[in-house]
Amino acid sequence: MLHIIFLASPIADPATSAFQKFLAETLVDHDIGAQETWHMLQKLPLTLCRRPFISLNVNQKILMRLPQTNTTSTTSSHIIDTYIQRPSTLESTSLIELARSWSYDPRRKTNKWKKRHTKAIFHVVPRYSSIPSTIEPCYTNFCRVELMLYKPFRHIVQDI
Repeated sequence: MLHIIFLASPIADPATSAFQKFLAETLVDHDIGAQETWHMLQKLPLTLCRRPFISLNVNQKILMRLPQTNTTSTTSSHIIDTYIQRPSTLESTSLIELARSWSYDPRRKTNKWKKRHTKAIFHVVPRYSSIPSTIEPCYTNFCRVELMLYKPFRHIVQDI
């Protein structure tokens, strides 16, 4: 298709013009199926996922905003605050395992912590694609993030 457009366009045309024609040709021919049309008319999502997604930002700047004491404010909704205040039955559970396998809702009268039927998909920021070398400046931050995720703790400063 691209070859046909390049041959049909005059030699004086810049490459961007030919590329724009190519995009116009390919995008115009988009067919919408009956199921997709139905979902659009009913304002339903085109995809559905039964697993919850959890994002956790453990950047040093975010952690500095958390209370340094063991008491959690009622307005704070950060997962680390909730993790620190977890019940003693979950004492040996790591942060990542708690977030994946347990849900917390302060509005529940009893059992504020409930075991999930399916594990959540967990996304951590900052994300490291590989283990940094010990001489790299981000190595200490990498170690801190790994300890927070996999070592159970109650106090960030003392335990991590």
